[in-house]
Amino acid sequence: MEMEKYVNCRIGQLEDLIRKETRKYAAMPEGKVKFGKTRNSLAIYIISGGREYNSKRKRRYISLSKPEAKKYATKLYQERLLPVLKDELSALTTFVQNYCPSGKYDLLYSFPEEIRTLIKNPLRSPDERSKHWATSPYDINPMEFDQRTEYYSLKGDRVRSRAELIIADILWENEIPYRYEMAYQIGSRTVYPDFTIMNPLTGELFYLEYFGLMDDFDYRQKALTKIREYYKTPDAAKFIFIFESELVSMDTTAIKNLLLSMLGLNEGLSTYYN
Repeated sequence: MEMEKYVNCRIGQLEDLIRKETRKYAAMPEGKVKFGKTRNSLAIYIISGGREYNSKRKRRYISLSKPEAKKYATKLYQERLLPVLKDELSALTTFVQNYCPSGKYDLLYSFPEEIRTLIKNPLRSPDERSKHWATSPYDINPMEFDQRTEYYSLKGDRVRSRAELIIADILWENEIPYRYEMAYQIGSRTVYPDFTIMNPLTGELFYLEYFGLMDDFDYRQKALTKIREYYKTPDAAKFIFIFESELVSMDTTAIKNLLLSMLGLNEGLSTYYN
């Protein structure tokens, strides 16, 4: 889909450029422009008249040092540029008409189900791949839940707080695949970020941590220590941190926009293909 988006964008640019250059060309002086040598120097010459105009064919030379030479040189350039732009537009239009980004994934379903089950590591669409990842078993945090509270996300996961429930549902409602408290290795130590997120377009993993008691000194120190550890990992740039305190509450719209922007999902997830 990214390729198709780029090509469609380029088609729009070319159409605008062709219209603009056509208007410029139409405003140029009459006459066919060529260039060639006159004695020892290069010059532009203008051909006017001829059979198609029912008049005598005339040729007028213009020295490159003359002010009008710029105008005629530009006309000659536009005359040759327009066919090149139109050829590119035609090629890209044909590409879009024949391009089938889902074809490589649809092929699997042309086989009977009995045969499909025998195929090892079939190529799957990003959507299928991310859904499979989100629903497959994984090494989850073994720490027991507080039995006094029960929070279940729309996906069906039990989470530890109301804030995590809100985050989980933002991910679910925006079709962002995630795993709750999946194991992450830092050296010889295993930690469990609140959410491990998969970019459904690229398969790239991101990690989201929620820190909700930033007013508390001890909690804040532990949070900063954890963040420092994450920043020492190869995935430092892929961690997302959300903070909340008594005075600063969670902004769900900002969280949604941040996630969609980081993952490049601002235009939605429908029919995305590699």
